[in-house]
Amino acid sequence: MPHPHGATHTSAGNLVTDPASGLEKLLAYQPLQALTGLYGKISLGGHIHVTPNELAFIPHSLNATHTELHIPLDHITGLRPHRRLAAALLTVTTQTGHEFNLVSWKRQAIIDAVNQARSTPRS
Repeated sequence: MPHPHGATHTSAGNLVTDPASGLEKLLAYQPLQALTGLYGKISLGGHIHVTPNELAFIPHSLNATHTELHIPLDHITGLRPHRRLAAALLTVTTQTGHEFNLVSWKRQAIIDAVNQARSTPRS
């Protein structure tokens, strides 16, 4: 089955962000969030896509916030897998110094797909 959006790799994942609405703030500061390592943050569910040109996060339609993330591959300066309690994080650093945290159990597969896309000559 082909990947959507011209992706060479797709994984289920989450984008970790600051809460924007009152409901999100209520969810971000509930005690169970402390167990996940994401206390004070929200985690939007969706899919992480690696295309020949970008790393993208596309949220599920059921999220209260529909924030998409698109990072051109040539703007990525770092990909760091790490853990914060129960959260398996991939921190993406851009050339402007911004850091974006993605939650995924397939962090190494995402890193490999980004590296493969970067090394593949574009026509």
